[in-house]
This record gives sequence, structure tokens and C-alpha cells, in this order.
Amino acid sequence: MCKAFDHYLEDYQQGTLDQKASDWVNQHVNSCSSCQESLSFIQGLHKVGHHTSLSRPPQDLTPGIMRRLPPEFEADQPRARWWGWWVPAGFAAA
Repeated sequence: MCKAFDHYLEDYQQGTLDQKASDWVNQHVNSCSSCQESLSFIQGLHKVGHHTSLSRPPQDLTPGIMRRLPPEFEADQPRARWWGWWVPAGFAAA
């Protein structure tokens, strides 16, 4: 894709450019195979996005996961951070 048109192809595909910019991009895309491929890819993404339905996770997802954890795991218990042991080691080295 050409750097000069990189920021315009998405807006061009969505039809949000003004007429002059749209004509400019259209003229370039018609003569540039790289930008044609990029525009085709963007159009494909939009088609997939329109046909894909995203659903919300069930409201009981977190409670359901928590119920499956071993009894010794308590959600309210503070967790040690992965870097927790580095701090004392750093002070000891200093």
C-alpha cells in the first residue's frame, strides 16, 4: 500500500471522504495494484464484521468460574505479584 493513501483507504471504503478526496483516492486505487489489494482486504474485513455477531458473556460467567476453583482458592485473598520477590532481592543487592 502506498504511504500517501494509507490513511485514506478506510475512510474511502466507508464513504466518509468528501467528493474531492474520494475522487483522488479512486483515481489512485484504479491505477495502483497494491492499494487495490489493500482496499479489497479492508472491504473483506468489513463484510466479515457485518456478518459476525458478538454476544455478551453470560452474567454468571465469573461466579461460575469461581465455583469451579479449588476450595483453598479465595477470591478476596490478595495475590502476590510476579515481581514481588524481585524487590527484596534488589534491595539486598544494593
